[in-house]
Amino acid sequence: MSKFLYKTCKNAPFESGFLPEFNMPACPSYKRIDKAIRNYNRTSAEYSPVKYHWFYQVDSEDKSNWRGFSVADSAALENAYNSPDLTASTTVPTDGGRYDVNVVGRLRTAVYWQDTPTNVIRCSWFYKGTTDGRYVPYSEEVSELLEDEYRHGVRTGEWHRRLLLPDGAVVVMHGPTVMVHFHSAAQDLAAAAQALPYSENQSLGKPVYRNPPKQVRFAEDQCHRIDHLVLMVHGAGELKQHPRQSAVRTWVVRRGSDEADIDETEPADVDHLLFLCHGVGSACDMRFRPVEKVVDDFRATSLQLIQSHYKNSYESGTVGRIEVLPISWHWRLHSGETGVDRRLAAVTLDSIPRLRAFTNDTILDVLFYTSPVYCQTIVDTVCGELNRIYALFRARNPRFRGGVSLGGHSLGSVILYDLLCHQTEKPQECPSKRYVSGAAGTGQPTVRYPALDFSPDALYALGSPIAIFECIRGVDVLGQDFKLPTCKNFFNIFHPYDPIAYRIEPMINPVLRDVKPLLIPHHKGRKRMHLELKDTMARVGADIKQRVIETIKSTWSSVWKTAPPPTDHQLEKVVEEELEKEQLTEEPKEDKSCDVQQALPEMLGQLNGGRRVDHVLQEAPLEMINEYLFAMSSHVGYWESEDTMLLILREIYDAVDVRPDAALPQPNMTVERTRRPQDSPVHSDASTSRNAS
Repeated sequence: MSKFLYKTCKNAPFESGFLPEFNMPACPSYKRIDKAIRNYNRTSAEYSPVKYHWFYQVDSEDKSNWRGFSVADSAALENAYNSPDLTASTTVPTDGGRYDVNVVGRLRTAVYWQDTPTNVIRCSWFYKGTTDGRYVPYSEEVSELLEDEYRHGVRTGEWHRRLLLPDGAVVVMHGPTVMVHFHSAAQDLAAAAQALPYSENQSLGKPVYRNPPKQVRFAEDQCHRIDHLVLMVHGAGELKQHPRQSAVRTWVVRRGSDEADIDETEPADVDHLLFLCHGVGSACDMRFRPVEKVVDDFRATSLQLIQSHYKNSYESGTVGRIEVLPISWHWRLHSGETGVDRRLAAVTLDSIPRLRAFTNDTILDVLFYTSPVYCQTIVDTVCGELNRIYALFRARNPRFRGGVSLGGHSLGSVILYDLLCHQTEKPQECPSKRYVSGAAGTGQPTVRYPALDFSPDALYALGSPIAIFECIRGVDVLGQDFKLPTCKNFFNIFHPYDPIAYRIEPMINPVLRDVKPLLIPHHKGRKRMHLELKDTMARVGADIKQRVIETIKSTWSSVWKTAPPPTDHQLEKVVEEELEKEQLTEEPKEDKSCDVQQALPEMLGQLNGGRRVDHVLQEAPLEMINEYLFAMSSHVGYWESEDTMLLILREIYDAVDVRPDAALPQPNMTVERTRRPQDSPVHSDASTSRNAS
């Protein structure tokens, strides 16, 4: 016969299973063990009420998760819940005022956009699942049952009791910090023993002996460290080893929300309001998320950059945060009122249905916008949403005194651009805008543009095809006097590999065609390594070439004194053939001819107050491998671009005379979606377009 001993120590969490207690034999060793267990259970701390935390449900990628409200939001919800004035209509604003929570109905509803309400619960007990390792809250009813059992165990010292939950699961509390949830209701001895770590690959026999074998002994100090003792003896024959057939699934149970996923508290003060309008289709990135979801990332990135690059101002309370709100129009165009989807379904072929559905939902939005009928619907929707959300935001934030900016991605930037071009009492085209002549005319759409209730500080066009739309409309040159009537600043931001983006500056002044767009600084305060290396190699190659030419000329003059020395052109040709690096000579020439200092304010015109309009992002090293491979991802990558957000932050805070911190950021600094207090600030000399020209 072989004997197996399983023991659980107090300093090791009991996560594997629960076994019924055996009657301890009357021997000194077992008496000391039993006494140690009882003394441990009865010397627990006094009972203290559990601290509740409020959680909301998040649906993503066909699964639901629970996230905790920030500490401030949870405290506000708890105060409202305990208030004597609580009614069925009591709501509490959360998440910076973007959501309202009905305390009694336990629903979280979006304020500024249409979205499905999500569930809210008041949590105190959690279990840790086996899939992603997150702590999942129990329902409020189950939490009350667990709290009652925990209170009984602390006050009486009685543990190891089985608590049957309404869904048939069982929770066993072995102590104040050792609690296990059994997913299956069948809790027999064999199944529970099979789940133990010391016997997961062992099969047990039939007989179980209550009397311990004589050779089992315990040290004197070991008796005080053992909580539970189970002796298991297999039957006759050899010990059978085979993989576990079925085991009881167990979850770790925790009291309180210390290890749960909880949001960071946002600053209460809003410094600036930024509206972002999406482009074609309802999906905005490679994960096919709507504009409301990608704007959440954009907002989180802005807060993280404020905390790292404006750290001193943030900690002193000089700056707060930027509120970013989405503007959606796709739903109105494809609603039943317009009949667009019905007409498309009638003429769409049955072949390749998914590709045709994608085309109808995205690419055709561009054609609909060129139609005066549907363009009117889109413009009215965008302008109506801007005015509605702006008025609602001012009503909910009466102390707000900051400015407002607009941002548009792809076709959304064209919509905002056209809307701002007509923000006058009597829409008139700018006299400096010159059209091409032709028998067919310019074909300008007859659209009545509504008026905005506010004047934006700036328009940020991300991956914008504004220039190509102006070309299609017959515009040859915008002119240096062209500007947006009610918007002082305009920034055309694009990725160098974005196939949808076009430059604006050459349409302002044809001379600017040979001037490179202004390079946006990296959010870590420097150029990317591969770009620095490229520039360095170009300069080194030019220096080597010049030195070789001077050496050949000197040698020729000293050796062949009677013959005339070769011309610089001949020497240059020889050096190029020897070095086989002709591109090294072209790069410095291009850099010299495309110096940003040539873009003078009088050349740039009034569109951005004499400053640069075109701003290009730095491509990542991996993107240089194949431009075509990363073309589509570059067009939808602005929503998660720290460099783009930092440029916007600099423009916003420079206008109110708030500068970034003077210290350089750490090389290993990374921008996350949650606050990291250890992030370092960035150098203030890495300026963007304000001082570039």
